[in-house]
Amino acid sequence: MTQKLLEGSVPVEAGKYWTTTFTVDHSMTGPRISGQFRASGGQGNDIVAVVADSDQFENWINGHPATVVYESGQVTFGSIDKILVPGKYTLGFSNKFSVISDKTVSGSVELRYEVSR
Repeated sequence: MTQKLLEGSVPVEAGKYWTTTFTVDHSMTGPRISGQFRASGGQGNDIVAVVADSDQFENWINGHPATVVYESGQVTFGSIDKILVPGKYTLGFSNKFSVISDKTVSGSVELRYEVSR
């Protein structure tokens, strides 16, 4: 099965972030988040992507120490490919470092898994 988490483009305003949440439960076999993204806008055409459980995402977005599944650093293009364990997760794109420039994130990121019976 496949769950689309990012398909196409999303705006990320200056100083803000975009998120989507998803759940991995025990009935899912081999859950994996994978895909690619590209940022455009501003001088650097850059964004920071993260995948973390919901509590750790809250710490991360507020600048506190956090344990994350994936963090891209400030990049124009990135690839995600991580195996996940059961839990509630957030995929986020942060533009908090930019005070002026809005960004657009384009790409395709999905959660893939098999269903246990």
